[in-house]
Amino acid sequence: MLDAAIAQRKKVRFRYRSAGDTEYKTRTVDPLMWRLVDEHVYLIAFEPEVGYRTFKVARMSHTERLEQDAAVHDVDEDELFRGAVKIWSGPPVEVAIRLSPYATRLLPEYPLSREQEVVSQPDGGAILRARVAGTKEVLRWVLHWGVHAEVLAPAALREELREELREALAP
Repeated sequence: MLDAAIAQRKKVRFRYRSAGDTEYKTRTVDPLMWRLVDEHVYLIAFEPEVGYRTFKVARMSHTERLEQDAAVHDVDEDELFRGAVKIWSGPPVEVAIRLSPYATRLLPEYPLSREQEVVSQPDGGAILRARVAGTKEVLRWVLHWGVHAEVLAPAALREELREELREALAP
């Protein structure tokens, strides 16, 4: 049904619950394309009130193709996801992360970004610099490394990390 809506350029309405929401919300979008990331399927769409959005298909329900035509969107997928760690698109942010020797050794298996710059340090660690799309996915990436990663910049990302860890330890 979504394939047909994309091919026929028809609007779609569905119920969606974002990861942080407890309630489903009704969304009406112009569906544009599919994207597969780490075995999860996402619908890339244009939502008039928000702009270009990524919807995880597993969180969608009550999907219906509408008869109303979707607008024509000239979207460059590479540009839309430039700087995405996985699937998140957003305003570009410059990040700097200090990695331990352990994380540096494993970094080729778990890169942050295709366009990252890695500067080796005398202790065998590295400083990773990258321009990424927002900080949401970077935060999860840093948490994955635990004590082997330290956010150097931006200060707002350091504070997000501090708050996440504080909440994780709260009684």
